[in-house]
Amino acid sequence: MSSKVFVIGLDGATFDIIRPLVREGKLPTIENLMHKGVHGNLRSTIPPATLPAWPSFMTGKNPGKHGVFDFMGRGSNEYYGRLMSSKDIHGDTIWRILSKFGKRSIVMNVPATYPPEKINGIIISGMLTPVGKSYTYPPELEDEIKDYEVEMDPEIYEKEESIFLDELYSIIQKRKDTALYLMKKYKWDFFMVMFRETDIIQHKLWGEKEKIFQFYQHIDEIINQLITETDDDTYIIIMSDHGFGELRKMVCINKWLTDLGLLSCKRKDYSQLRHVKLNELMGLKTKNSLNKIILFKLGFSRQRIKFWLEKIGLEKSLNLIPKSMRKRIRVSLPETDLDIDWARTKAYFSSFFSAETQSITINLKGRDPEGIVDPQEYEEVRKYIIKKLHELRDPVTGERVVNKVFRREEIYHGPFLNRAPDIVMLLKEGYKASGDLLSKEVIVPKEKIEGAHRMNGIFIVYGPEIKQGEEIKKAEIIDLAPTILHIMHIPIPKDMDGKVLKEIFKEGSELAMREIVYQEIEHEK
Repeated sequence: MSSKVFVIGLDGATFDIIRPLVREGKLPTIENLMHKGVHGNLRSTIPPATLPAWPSFMTGKNPGKHGVFDFMGRGSNEYYGRLMSSKDIHGDTIWRILSKFGKRSIVMNVPATYPPEKINGIIISGMLTPVGKSYTYPPELEDEIKDYEVEMDPEIYEKEESIFLDELYSIIQKRKDTALYLMKKYKWDFFMVMFRETDIIQHKLWGEKEKIFQFYQHIDEIINQLITETDDDTYIIIMSDHGFGELRKMVCINKWLTDLGLLSCKRKDYSQLRHVKLNELMGLKTKNSLNKIILFKLGFSRQRIKFWLEKIGLEKSLNLIPKSMRKRIRVSLPETDLDIDWARTKAYFSSFFSAETQSITINLKGRDPEGIVDPQEYEEVRKYIIKKLHELRDPVTGERVVNKVFRREEIYHGPFLNRAPDIVMLLKEGYKASGDLLSKEVIVPKEKIEGAHRMNGIFIVYGPEIKQGEEIKKAEIIDLAPTILHIMHIPIPKDMDGKVLKEIFKEGSELAMREIVYQEIEHEK
């Protein structure tokens, strides 16, 4: 008899927060699951970014096989491309595989699940869902969950802290209520709900640990309410796509490449301007709320706009201009990351969307729209950049900034390797790479402590045939998909990279003794 599996995703959750709270008895639900089940670090993708981590979780594959390396995907004749979606994930997801074997799934709020695919069950899409678009499968489900919110409006991120926190708590309450509603109303074999808000609060308030502790305690209560509705034969998995830690300084890679003579800008001052309507500038107005998310991710915050306005002498005059007049006034702002002179650029920071991708792309002739590096010169340029990255030091502390550097073929493999950035970095804790072109310095301290992604996420597994109280070593995010399939008596696709975590099963149990079945499964995409 196959078993049910219930997965709770906590985006960015880390044992660095969980363990101290468990020791103090403040996370009773998580503590109980750890004591009666197994737990351990869950190694993320390299780099530990939301995308590609979640696609790797849902497919059990490295990015070279599923094809998603960043929030943005490059086409054959463009530098920064378009936003990724579920259509860009190659290979079958867990829930599509389960559908092929007659299993019913309910999947809530996993990033890059828009547009929601047709499965045997229900999907409510997550991050990167455009506002105003249908976010459920089947589409009519939207009418049942009218109060549901997919994402927090990014403008709230900029508001005072109490408003920000109220909205976070409100969203997770609605998500929990919707999950309970679906659990009780519809039959399911596999259920997954993901809470992205753990990631959001840690990015913003890492320096205010008490608020983060309180949020984790609230999440613990939610987990208790959810798993109370499962039966004794259900396997419970708590997991995160990456961990979190303190961010103290930004490393401006494009500035560093400029200093090395590998990147050039069209202008070196603030005279290269683009024109923007003042009312749009003041409120970040846009008809599409997804564009707000993109603007926010790209760094178009009110604080940064204020910086630009100060540069051109307008900032002090803004409050003197009536709101009714702002829509008729156009101001000029400096170009940012797109102000690169490609004809004189050999390499650039890969992502125009997320600094978490931590990678460099070489401007290769024959591959990139205005590539200038000859294929024969490619390895020489890459080797030089890697050497210089290892030499990069913080001028204040003297410490090396980069922990590890990888050639893409060292960490990825598969038919989509050619889409990967050429160089991928793992910076030392406390540092994060940025593509900022406006910085005058390579290494810039943060004005306040924030949070940034780390390689080690979490996983906790509890169920009838799971060992008790053991810590599991060397588990990876790509291991969860095949492990879930094995628990549910479903064959594992032969092209999955992850392994079944047999060490989590009780000795002599059916799950431990049963042969792992691999099978060629035809992909539908």
